[in-house]
Amino acid sequence: MTEPTRTRRLWERLRNTLGPVAMLLGPLLGLAALVGFNRWWAMRYTQPGTFALAWAGLRAWLFHGHNPYDLAAVRPILASWLKGPLPPGTTATPFFAIWFYLPLALVPDGPTAYALWLTLQQFLVALWAAALVRMLTHRSWAWSLAMLLTMLWPATWYAWRTGSPTLFVVAAVGLAWTAFMQERDGLAGLLFLAVALDWSAFAWALVAWGMWALGRGRRDGPLTWGMLFVAGAVLAQWLQPRWWVSFLLAQQRLAAGLYPGLPALTVALTRTFPGLGLRVGLTLSGLVLLWMLVHWGRAWIGSPWTAYWTWHWTLAASAALSLRFAADLPLLLLPALFLTLTAWWHRWRYGRQAGLLVALALWGGGGWLYHTAPGTTFTNLALLVGIPFTLTLLAAVRWWFVRPEPWWTVELEWM
Repeated sequence: MTEPTRTRRLWERLRNTLGPVAMLLGPLLGLAALVGFNRWWAMRYTQPGTFALAWAGLRAWLFHGHNPYDLAAVRPILASWLKGPLPPGTTATPFFAIWFYLPLALVPDGPTAYALWLTLQQFLVALWAAALVRMLTHRSWAWSLAMLLTMLWPATWYAWRTGSPTLFVVAAVGLAWTAFMQERDGLAGLLFLAVALDWSAFAWALVAWGMWALGRGRRDGPLTWGMLFVAGAVLAQWLQPRWWVSFLLAQQRLAAGLYPGLPALTVALTRTFPGLGLRVGLTLSGLVLLWMLVHWGRAWIGSPWTAYWTWHWTLAASAALSLRFAADLPLLLLPALFLTLTAWWHRWRYGRQAGLLVALALWGGGGWLYHTAPGTTFTNLALLVGIPFTLTLLAAVRWWFVRPEPWWTVELEWM
């Protein structure tokens, strides 16, 4: 046996032995590197108020027996993690929804727990992007593009920097509708439970899905959601009686900043144009609500794809109608922008690359604006420009793909 043959066989044995080990260790090392990077990000760039308040409240309840909304019990736990000024109140997450953070509350180190929460968000976004691409385009490279655009979206940076759960909920409800389109109704109902983390922004989308599913006789999804929701609420009342009293007090502490009492589009107009913002904003919000109800009526008798488009429209309109005003609201526009980009790629054979470059420019320009403009100014501009722009793009998608065929084409085919 010659020396090259021996070397080749030795190399093949080594590859056959180490191949499975590398396949096992590779993803684990990649996951560890991602968690390490997220922990570095959490310690250097973030002030994760929403997550930190929920994590501290759960630890105060689990390990000290205190009410999770007790300010005196939560502050020492927060002080062990956050440096500088502490958030003004306690968590504003309902007790039956705060259990989404329960496994992370078992981690005693705050930055590590937040790094795991970021990793979970990124994994869910990747899963949502992969499912969306598989359903709409069947192109593997588009998965990487969807992930890239999500990471470049400036509202994503805000959500990661402040501990907001909005991106998690967007990905969860996006996966829920994808599962619903594939007739996995029970899984869709389970994923829609994530709406409990941000009721004010996602309630309309939940109602739209529930109405269409019940109207079409597909009751498994809403029933799954309803049973799990009722079970969670009953268990919360049993474990922490009258928790809702403390929860309402916590909401009252945060009401001045996050809940101005007006729709988000009205608030953005009022802060940008004080002279005409209130009346014009309320009028536009009413028109958006009316238009959304009209689309719901059409979707009631339409195909599942019509309902899918209507859900995207509802989610984009929810950014205008939300009673919570924060810089993460533009994340509600993300699914509609993905749908529009996919429709552009399918409809126009030429100009695909131009559409992609325009999308990257919009995403990158939004990131530049996020870094140069103050937080409130960025939120106002993102809502005032992003909402009409997104709704216009969705109207174009409906015109080209969702609208029914004209009656005369049906008559000609019959003749």
